[in-house]
Amino acid sequence: MGANKPYQFVISLNIGRNPFPNPLLPNVDVTDSAGKMVRCQFKWAAGASALSVNKSSLSLVNAGTGQTVGVTSNDEWAVS
Repeated sequence: MGANKPYQFVISLNIGRNPFPNPLLPNVDVTDSAGKMVRCQFKWAAGASALSVNKSSLSLVNAGTGQTVGVTSNDEWAVS
């Protein structure tokens, strides 16, 4: 195994919740017996997603008039 065939292994990580609104970027470094190191970086998002808007209601008209709404979130998202 190893040089001629794949070497299968399992890694188990236990990472606590992220209480901060910004993602953490923890690294996992793996070094083989020859000293070659490979780094894996993870993106660890906030412990609980939150989203809020600055208006409690909107009145939309069929004429297509635009409105601006401020959105605050601790997570990544998109509107389409």
